[in-house]
Amino acid sequence: MHGDQSTQPLRRRFRGIRSDGMWPIFFLLVAGGLVLGFRLLAEEVIEGDTTGFDRAVLIAFRSAGDPTNPSARRGWKKWDGM
Repeated sequence: MHGDQSTQPLRRRFRGIRSDGMWPIFFLLVAGGLVLGFRLLAEEVIEGDTTGFDRAVLIAFRSAGDPTNPSARRGWKKWDGM
């Protein structure tokens, strides 16, 4: 019984989201958050603030022995012609 009492407030909080009228609002809020996040990230990329991260990711995909070879991972050669 103790476990049921501790989860009761949590169940009450999410009871309203189960109604059919709340799902469109929930999805609109999630979609709006994703759009806002993409916009903020795009703004940082345009300003050049992510250059260090971008460079680190690109270098991570290169071969340690030959940094001029951009396709150091196995299996990527078959996709070069596409």
